[in-house]
Amino acid sequence: MRKLGISIFAAVVLAAGGAQAQMGPWVSENLAVAKAQSPTGSAFNVALHKEYVALGEEALAESDHQHADIYIRKGYAAGNGANVGPENPRTWWLPRRSRAELHEWYPKLLKALDYRNNRARKPAVAARAQAMYDCWVEEEHEDVWWRGKPMYQPEDIARCKNAFLAAYEELLRDTNDINFRFDR
Repeated sequence: MRKLGISIFAAVVLAAGGAQAQMGPWVSENLAVAKAQSPTGSAFNVALHKEYVALGEEALAESDHQHADIYIRKGYAAGNGANVGPENPRTWWLPRRSRAELHEWYPKLLKALDYRNNRARKPAVAARAQAMYDCWVEEEHEDVWWRGKPMYQPEDIARCKNAFLAAYEELLRDTNDINFRFDR
C-alpha cells in the first residue's frame, strides 16, 4: 500500500511540474498544471497564459468550476504556443441588454489585435484586452440565469468591461487611424 501511495504521489508531482503534462477532468488539478507550466511561444502567448490562469484561479475561488476550466484550458493552450482567440459572443447565451454591445466589440477586438501586429508590439496589453473581453462575455452570460432586478453581478461585469475598454484604448493609443478610434 505504501508503494502505491508513493507511486501516486510521484505521478501527481510529475504531472503538475512536467512541461508535457496534460489537462485532466478536475479543475483544481488543471489549475496546478497550468500554474506550474513554463509557457512557450510568443510574448503574447506567455502574457495570455498569465491572464487566463489568473482568471481561472479567480473563477475557481468563486466555485465557478465550468468557467474556471474554460480559462485554465485556454491559458494552458496559450502556454503551449497555440493560437488562442477571444470568445465569440455568438456562442454564448447572453442577456438581451448586452448582446448587441458584445457582438459589436468582438470584430473590433479582432481587428485591433491584428492591427500593426499589436500582439507582437504590445503583447501584455493585447493579452489583457483579449482576456478581459472574455471575462466580460462570461460575466454577462452568468447574468442570464438571474431573473431578478437589478443585475446579478454588476460589479464583476463592470470590472471586466472597464478593464477591457482600458486595454483596448491602450492597444490603439498610438494609432491615428480614425476607423480605430474608441467609438463607444
